[in-house]
Amino acid sequence: MLDKIILIHPTKCAGTTISKNLYKLKGFSDKNSAFLSGYTFNRFFQNNIQVFYFIFHSKNVLLYLAYPLFYCVCLFSSLRNSLSKHKVGLTLSNGSIQHFTYREWKNINKIKEDSVCIGIVTHPQHRIVSSFYFLGYNKHYNFLEFLNAIQDGSLLSSIQFLGFRAIIKQHIRSMYDTLIGFNDKDCINFLFKRESLDDDWKEFCSLYNLEHNTLKQINKTKTSTDWKNMYNRYPEASQLVYKLYKKDFEYFGYKIYRK
Repeated sequence: MLDKIILIHPTKCAGTTISKNLYKLKGFSDKNSAFLSGYTFNRFFQNNIQVFYFIFHSKNVLLYLAYPLFYCVCLFSSLRNSLSKHKVGLTLSNGSIQHFTYREWKNINKIKEDSVCIGIVTHPQHRIVSSFYFLGYNKHYNFLEFLNAIQDGSLLSSIQFLGFRAIIKQHIRSMYDTLIGFNDKDCINFLFKRESLDDDWKEFCSLYNLEHNTLKQINKTKTSTDWKNMYNRYPEASQLVYKLYKKDFEYFGYKIYRK
């Protein structure tokens, strides 16, 4: 059963916690589970966020030297994945494999007829605040500027290199677009919500006869904040996030938070 489970994992929804636990159930060590789930890289990314931000956004010609390194990482991921059924790492133009959409997994023939596709979501307003901090934009934008840059497209268009742009795109892509299949078909067999993660995990393990172990949430954004405080500070941000992620609110049953 475990080998049939495919986790469709929008960013900043606590999906790394689910992924790491699934790998541990498959018998991987804690270290290998952390690597395969993406937790190891995410911690490295967070600890060096300002360096990564500079590399992603700088237009200095010297930063072109970072591009061959990115290509090498992608080549390593490709070679490793050709020898393993557990696909992880970076791609040249589609970002992190861990955050592929349902359609991307389907296109690479990873999803089979008997696959069990599971997904995870969180409150859209919570998620975008987490992305704001996780990607380091809080050091360069205020929250309203960040949201406006998403809305007018400048957040992505300002990043020259396609490989880096794809990583940022995954963090601002809607959960709906990540999880929904072709022709807007719902193909998710079990959906976790971050707000009820422990209970959902217990139900999931019971439903699929898996050994239940207590979840320990990992990969929390290093610079933490109560996400509602951001909307108390910027009341107009609530409606802007709703406009950007209306399908997420409606499809996954979330209500807009206003001060």
